Amino acid sequence: MQLIRGLLFVVVLVVTAWPFIKFARQKIAPHESSDLLRGLQDSSKSISLKAPTTPLSVQDHSQTQILDWDAFEKKFGNQLSKKVVEGRVVRIQGRRSSNGPFLTLSSKEKVLRRAQEVLQASQGVMNFEGQLGEPKVALGEYSAHVVWDQLVDGVPLVPDGDLTLHLGQRGEILGLFSRLKSKVEILNERILSGEQVRAQYSKRKMVGGPLAVAWVVKKPSVHQAKVRHAYEMNLDGHQVIVDAQDGKIIFERDQRRH
Repeated sequence: MQLIRGLLFVVVLVVTAWPFIKFARQKIAPHESSDLLRGLQDSSKSISLKAPTTPLSVQDHSQTQILDWDAFEKKFGNQLSKKVVEGRVVRIQGRRSSNGPFLTLSSKEKVLRRAQEVLQASQGVMNFEGQLGEPKVALGEYSAHVVWDQLVDGVPLVPDGDLTLHLGQRGEILGLFSRLKSKVEILNERILSGEQVRAQYSKRKMVGGPLAVAWVVKKPSVHQAKVRHAYEMNLDGHQVIVDAQDGKIIFERDQRRH
C-alpha cells in the first residue's frame, strides 16, 4: 500500500510541476538561440575583408569557382531568372527567401564578402572580362546594394559601365544588373591635367571635380562603347564633360531641371 501511495505522489507532483517546467523551457529557449547567434557573429570576426585599394580584375578567380548558369542557379537559388541581350546575360533577378540565417546588413564587411562571392561566381554567366573599381555599398533595413564601376585605363566608364548587385536580408540575390561593356574603343588621349581644366574654367562656379572619366560618346551595340578621355565637373549647376585632350566641352546638362 505504501508503494502505491508513493507512486501516486510522484504522479501528482509531475502533473503539478509540468506547467512550470514548460514555462521555464519557453523562457530559456530564446536565450539559447541568442547565444548560438552570438557565437556565429563572433566567429565571423575572424574573417577579414577589405575593399580593394587597387582595381579588381574579374579574371581573378582564386577564391570562388566560376559557375555556368545551372551551377549558379543551384548555388544561389532555383527561383532565379535571367535576361539575355545580344548573347550576353545583362540581368539576373531573384526573390526574397525565407530560408537560411539572416545576413547582418548593418555590417559592410559581411555584405562585401557575400558580394565578392556572387561577383566571382557570376563570371561564367555574365561572360565579362575587364577591371572593376572599388565596390560602393549602400546598406538598408531589408536589403543592400553594391555597385562596381567598370574601369578604362584606371578611370570609371560613364554614364554606362557599372554592375549593381541587390541582396536580401539572408544574402539572397534579388537582382544583378550589368551595363558593362565587353569592347571599348578609346578615341583620344588624356593630355590635360585636372588642374589645367580647373584653371581653364575658373570663371564659372565649380562644385566638386574635375573627375577623370572615360565618357561614352557612342554605343555601336549594347556591349560596345566608343569613349573619350574626359573630366566631369559641376559648373554653375550644370553637369559638364570636358575633353581631356583639347579642353572643349563635349556634353553639358542643367542639373537643376532634372
